[in-house]
Amino acid sequence: MHACLAELGQNVFQYLPCSVGLVWLGGEPAVVPEAVVHALQTRLAEIWDAGGLTYRDLEPGQRVIIQDGAFEGYKGIFDAYISGNDRVHILLKMLNDRYVPMEIDRASVANV
Repeated sequence: MHACLAELGQNVFQYLPCSVGLVWLGGEPAVVPEAVVHALQTRLAEIWDAGGLTYRDLEPGQRVIIQDGAFEGYKGIFDAYISGNDRVHILLKMLNDRYVPMEIDRASVANV
């Protein structure tokens, strides 16, 4: 993608999703060679065609244990991934074998 900074202005890049702005070198915006852009586009297409970068090691119904935090040591049942791989929905086993739905960081959950 090419952009004319004189027409768009520099600030437009600060408001793109997942962007913090342009990369500057010596007071000038950095230029990315076409070959690098093409190689990145090709590799991203391969990744998306293969299903993306998500690595999901938990399956619905699988038993899990909380490794840290207020519920450390509690067991539960994995239900679903939320927002990629960062958070998960589990059914946390409470007193009297009652299961309570809960969202928690994926890093806090381990297979039993």
